[in-house]
Amino acid sequence: QSRFYMLVLLLINQDELLWGASWIHKASGDSTYLSYIHANGHTLGADDDDFSFSWDDKRAGTKILLSRDFLEDKTQDFEVYKAHADNFICSLVPGSNNFQAQYTQGGLLYKQSESNLQYVTSTSFLLLTYAKYLGSNGGATTCGSTTVTSEKLIALAKQQVDYILGNNPAKMSYMVGFGEKYP
Repeated sequence: QSRFYMLVLLLINQDELLWGASWIHKASGDSTYLSYIHANGHTLGADDDDFSFSWDDKRAGTKILLSRDFLEDKTQDFEVYKAHADNFICSLVPGSNNFQAQYTQGGLLYKQSESNLQYVTSTSFLLLTYAKYLGSNGGATTCGSTTVTSEKLIALAKQQVDYILGNNPAKMSYMVGFGEKYP
């Protein structure tokens, strides 16, 4: 019975293991974590295309973080993570060939019916982070035949944050205590 629970625990936490190793590698430069990522990445979800980033799924964030090593440092080992990061980013950009996201009529990214704003804010963070990383590599990526610039990613993130803070059809801030009208 305990072996079953250990297996379940491992499966549940795979993305956290990759996420943690990625951050420790970034912070320390210790190649042990890089070796761990290379040896275990494919079994920990690194090869999956995923289109959400949340408290329970760190894969998209991990790929954005690891793509930095390719974009800024030209580390060829991380090119695959840039490709996955591009897939995630392209899925969010209206008009791109790989566009898959849903937006409300008012323009808010729609990921989950419950606590949707956690997905909007974390996705906005990833858009801004990737825009920063792209800035060191020409400032753009390609989504099929569409070129997506870092400025476009910043504008998309700003649109989402502005919506949350009151630039929306209800003219209401969804951040308690911000603005004149809030929940």
